[in-house]
Amino acid sequence: MNYKIVLLACTLALSVACNKDKNEVAQVWLSTPEQVYSFVGKDWSVVQPAISNKKDYLYAELDNQQVKSYVEVKGIDTAAPAQHYKLSFNVGKDNKITSLIYSCTDQLDKSTGSKNFIYFYEHAALKMTGVTQRHQWVQETYNPQQMITPDSLLVALHAGSATQPFLDWYTDSRRVGLVYFSTTGEFRMELNGY
Repeated sequence: MNYKIVLLACTLALSVACNKDKNEVAQVWLSTPEQVYSFVGKDWSVVQPAISNKKDYLYAELDNQQVKSYVEVKGIDTAAPAQHYKLSFNVGKDNKITSLIYSCTDQLDKSTGSKNFIYFYEHAALKMTGVTQRHQWVQETYNPQQMITPDSLLVALHAGSATQPFLDWYTDSRRVGLVYFSTTGEFRMELNGY
């Protein structure tokens, strides 16, 4: 009879512990391009509360002259054509977020990759004000003679003829880059503040 009481007590304790763990499981970070775009140049103490308690969060101190720490977290954007992302960025010695990569962890077919590019174009690149330089290509060549207008890039994306769309825009203090590699199905947004 003591055996049954001990077993019942263990089962009850395990059940309480499991329920407690379920309630304390870190949630996935719900992200948007606008939110990520706003991180560059912000103080780490402002951004940290939004992501430090999320699932797959990583923070590492660095012994570097310019970079204080490296941060990484996975997230989901439920409105984007591709939904799973990894955000990684550096925090400078001044505690400001200086460079950031927001990469899709899903492998994208050409149609979804093009739609995702357009989504980020509309929700991040177009939010930039004071753009001083605009570079965009249907295929990433960095050749100034092959650059096209933003409108031509969108036409190519909608038509499915952009084999490797690439956008690189600058202001006096910020850079945004979007790229989709159709051969590998990878998409990423890069942001730098300086």
